[in-house]
Amino acid sequence: MPLRKRRWKIKPNNLRRAGGHVHEHFPPEQVETEVEHFLKFHEEHAGSDRVPKTEEA
Repeated sequence: MPLRKRRWKIKPNNLRRAGGHVHEHFPPEQVETEVEHFLKFHEEHAGSDRVPKTEEA
C-alpha cells in the first residue's frame, strides 16, 4: 500500500469487544481537523519553556 501524505484515517477502526460491545474510536471525518489542531498546538510551544502536556491538562 502506498504512503499517502496528509491522508490520515479513511475508514473507521472500531473494536468489537467480547460480548458484542463496540468501542468506537475517533471518526475518520474528524481526524484531519484534530491532527491539524495537535500540530498547531505543538508548534506554538516549540522553543518555549511551557510544557504542552502540562498546559493541555
